[in-house]
Amino acid sequence: MSDALLLLRSEWTKFRSVPGWWRGIAVAALMIALFPAVGLGGAPPDQTSQVPTGPDGTPVNDAYYLVHRALTGDGSITVAVTALTSERASPWAKAGLIITAGPELGARYAAVMITGAHGVRMQHDYLSDHAGPPGAGCAGCG
Repeated sequence: MSDALLLLRSEWTKFRSVPGWWRGIAVAALMIALFPAVGLGGAPPDQTSQVPTGPDGTPVNDAYYLVHRALTGDGSITVAVTALTSERASPWAKAGLIITAGPELGARYAAVMITGAHGVRMQHDYLSDHAGPPGAGCAGCG
């Protein structure tokens, strides 16, 4: 008998010999079969969340983390990004300044940021992305 068949046979024997594994498989199969039948498979279509749309009506991915400060009247905003250096950071990880027209999903916005591997960028209204000059950025970024 080949090594692969011996390994398969030994794994099958181990699976059959542990009673808890059979019960777990039975419970999982029962849950898969019963959840849609009893209505536990999700919310009805009228209660699902709407996909946010941008200013031009196209669907957008509107998710970011920020520190919010209201600015009334005239003022100035300064942002200093001193480093964006995480080995686990995505090449498109961003840090910088974003100004939005409001808190609702899909609101118009303009952002200037440094990215993990794509330099300085200016983005606005979900459709426009402009690269800064080559080599632009901060010391220690990207």
